[in-house]
Amino acid sequence: MILCESVLEHSLNVERACKSLILGDICDVHNKETFSDMWKYHDILEYNMPDITPHCWVSSEEKLKIELAVLNDLEEVLWTHWKYLLSLLKEYLEQKTDDSKLLKLLDNVDAWVKALEYEKMWFTKWVAKFHPYVLEKLHYNKKLQDIYQILLMREFTSFNYHFQYFRLLQLGWDYEKFRKQMLDLSKASIK
Repeated sequence: MILCESVLEHSLNVERACKSLILGDICDVHNKETFSDMWKYHDILEYNMPDITPHCWVSSEEKLKIELAVLNDLEEVLWTHWKYLLSLLKEYLEQKTDDSKLLKLLDNVDAWVKALEYEKMWFTKWVAKFHPYVLEKLHYNKKLQDIYQILLMREFTSFNYHFQYFRLLQLGWDYEKFRKQMLDLSKASIK
């Protein structure tokens, strides 16, 4: 039986990653208020269509056209006071701001961290070729690439990878602090 991540689980993981990043206060987020609002609503466009992944054979340009069409439908239906929400969704879709690009990357990283969990469920054969792809996609964000490489060390497999990912974000991917905390938690769980 294959366990797939639900939309809610995915959204909550992206939320936790965003909150962890903001709590870590590492200056990657330019506007914390709009960034927080953007992550809350970034998947709302999928209310009327399935999630389009890279394996759906839909180009990025076509996916953007579909999502913008859904957004246009929403604009006609929603009231004027929702313009702020719509502006955030446009910002996210257009990927013109640093915060929207970071959120998109965090949205993707969540799926990649989930792949590490799938490995623990014996899906190694299917996931093995995935990690070099992820590292290549992260080449322009050294900080997240470092976090993913720390997770790929698989040093603390008894802990959920999302938990480790969130800790690394909060700690500003300081490996030594992370390792100390994880070792302390490991010792505490043995007692």
